[in-house]
Amino acid sequence: MPRFRLRVLRRRTGDGGMDVHSEWVTADTAEDAVAHAQALTDQILDGASGVGMLSDEAENLVWSRRQDLPKPAMPGDP
Repeated sequence: MPRFRLRVLRRRTGDGGMDVHSEWVTADTAEDAVAHAQALTDQILDGASGVGMLSDEAENLVWSRRQDLPKPAMPGDP
């Protein structure tokens, strides 16, 4: 059964730091892993700013979601 790594970074209130949650997700398919990652990310963020990222065992990004964070700067942005 494939394994995926979920990492969730949650902005702390007050000091502006980040809490990091990381765990392995075992699922029959990537779609099942994404569904699990979405639900777990919702639970961990609980309305706070942050980002959830799901990758496969080769570290390829499978899914991600940003919540209430500014868009990252891209090359060529002013």
